[in-house]
Amino acid sequence: KTTLIASSHRIYAIGEKIAMGDGRQDSATILEATKQAAGRFIAFDMERESEEAGAVISAVMLGALAGSGATPIARETFEETIRTAGRAVERNLKGFAAGFAAALSGVATSAVPARPPAMSGERPATAIAPLLARIDRLPESARPTALLGLKKVVDFQDPAYGALYLDELERFQKIDAASGGAARHHRLSKDVAKYLALAMAYDDVIRVADLKTRASRLARLREDVRAADGQIVRVFEYMHPRVEEACDLLPAPLAKAILNAGAARKVFGVFLGKGRRVATTNLTGFVLLKALASLRFMRRAGSRYAKEQARIGSWLRLIESAAAKDYAFACEIAGLQRLIKGYGETHQRGLANYEKIAASLDRVAAEPAPAAALARLKDCALKDEGGAALDAALAKLGAKAAA
Repeated sequence: KTTLIASSHRIYAIGEKIAMGDGRQDSATILEATKQAAGRFIAFDMERESEEAGAVISAVMLGALAGSGATPIARETFEETIRTAGRAVERNLKGFAAGFAAALSGVATSAVPARPPAMSGERPATAIAPLLARIDRLPESARPTALLGLKKVVDFQDPAYGALYLDELERFQKIDAASGGAARHHRLSKDVAKYLALAMAYDDVIRVADLKTRASRLARLREDVRAADGQIVRVFEYMHPRVEEACDLLPAPLAKAILNAGAARKVFGVFLGKGRRVATTNLTGFVLLKALASLRFMRRAGSRYAKEQARIGSWLRLIESAAAKDYAFACEIAGLQRLIKGYGETHQRGLANYEKIAASLDRVAAEPAPAAALARLKDCALKDEGGAALDAALAKLGAKAAA
């Protein structure tokens, strides 16, 4: 057993980010295991200390090592090493001192959550105040989730879209109450509030362009690379929309005609066939994406919007139908939405898995424990991109039904 020195700030690993489902690992579990394994555990937010000092994080960690007493090297020797390096000496000495002091205090803190994505572009308070008042009518346990969901859908489209979101939540509040939701802490209301917002705020080319041109994103990128004031940071975005994504903006008849016509697809392919690097930090690239983001007013007339609203309506009817018979099963149906996320091929794969499971719900409902059976199918859908695990599970379910 040894002395372990670590920073408690949290950055999601690549494996967590690319997982088909919620790939986040529990920070508390990791910290607890670390405490048990180490003879002495020193942890504090070194990223925050380095930012406050304007130092590199390694200077803070060096200070923590010196302050821990785990080595016989004197503090002055460490400090002299920083001076000899000759880089941002005063700032790095300040960071070193912060790390040294934290180690002396024997700090062992819990992990700081990763920074959530910025939610800019918020609407004027006068436009959303009536919507916020409606949230107070929902079950108390569902209000925090509903508030986040409302912000998401209004940010995606407009206050009228937020009102549509709340219309459904209020309808499901009644369904929840009639199905005994009070005894179950209104789980159905919470689940619908969460997953309906995700369904309504889908990723299309307008949304992607909007997010990539927000001032908050550039500020976050500058912070991530620790750019000094006056330092130039250039940002390149890799854009590769398919013909299908471009047609999502068009009215359904026109989109269908283009997608079914080989010649038209080829013409679109000339412009969309290859991915492009768009520099959002120069005028041309920024204006291009900003113009695309400004097409939000066209979204309701597009074929993608019509398809999404139809799918959402069908999904909500499935939840409503199940709620009167099996509350837990209805909640699991609400959670089917987590299979659908992302953009392009990622979205296409998730939607295909969703549709396979939705088509099998009658067979799932006939299982002795429908909610548990549906949860297993969702887990299978998230195991591999090819869908082999889900196909095997559905085949097994079909064989049982035929027996």
